Amino acid sequence: MKLSHIFLLIVTAIIPLFFISCSEDNPVTPSAPLDTTTFTYPMKDGSYWKYNLTVTYSDFKPDSIKKYFSNVHATARVMVLYDTVINSVNTKCLFEEFLGDTIYREARYYYINTDTAFLLYAHRGFTSGFLPQKDDPPFFNIFDPPQKVLLYPVVTGKHWEIDTSNYSTKTYLGFENVNTQAGIITCMKTVRSYTSYIYPPNSLTVEYYDYYSAKGLVREHVFLDNMEVSTIQYPEGLGIADITGETILTEYFINP
Repeated sequence: MKLSHIFLLIVTAIIPLFFISCSEDNPVTPSAPLDTTTFTYPMKDGSYWKYNLTVTYSDFKPDSIKKYFSNVHATARVMVLYDTVINSVNTKCLFEEFLGDTIYREARYYYINTDTAFLLYAHRGFTSGFLPQKDDPPFFNIFDPPQKVLLYPVVTGKHWEIDTSNYSTKTYLGFENVNTQAGIITCMKTVRSYTSYIYPPNSLTVEYYDYYSAKGLVREHVFLDNMEVSTIQYPEGLGIADITGETILTEYFINP
C-alpha cells in the first residue's frame, strides 16, 4: 500500500505519527533460556538506560530519489531522577535526552507504577521520537486519564486500550530473547497500534513493536513499506521508498 502525495519534508518530521502498511522484521533471538516470569518496570532512583536510534531509507523507486533522503543516527539516555507530586498525585520523574549530529533535545516524563499498571501521567519538554526536532517549543501536558504503558501481570495475550481515544491499543505477543550490546535479555514483545483519521475517510495505522523486560525497555522497531513521497516542487509524487526505525539498548544500570 502507498501513502499518497505526502510532502517529503512533512513525512520525515513526523515519522512516528503517520505510518501505513507497517510490518515488523524479526529481531535476532539467540538460543538461550527464556525467562517468562512476570515483572514490573524498574523505577528506582539512579537507574539509567542508553540507546542507539536510527532511521534508515531503502528500496528507492526510482533510484534517483535517493538525494532527497538522509539517514538519521542518534543516541538517547534515560534516567530515573526522583519522586514528585503533581496535582496531589505521587509520580516518578524520568529524564530523557536525544543527541545527534545536529540534534539535542530533552524531556521529563512522570510515571505512576502501581500493583496493576505502569502509567504515564504527565510530560514536560520536547516530544520524543525517532526524529527529534530541536526547534519544537517545550510544553507541559497531563494525561487524563493516565496512559496505560504496561499492565500487570505481564502475560501473553493481554490486550488493552492505551487511553480513552479508541485510536490506540497495546497487546502482549509473547516472550522473546533480544540480543543487545548489554547482553541477551528476555523481553515481552508488544505491539502498539495507532489509528489516525487525519485524512478522512481513509485511516492510517502505525504499529510499533516494543520489547520490555525486568531491565526496562530494550528495543523498539517500526517498518514502513512502499511510502510514496512528494515535494513542494513535485506534488504529484517522486517515487516510493521503505523506512525503518530502530531503537536498541546499549547499556543500563538498575539501582538495587
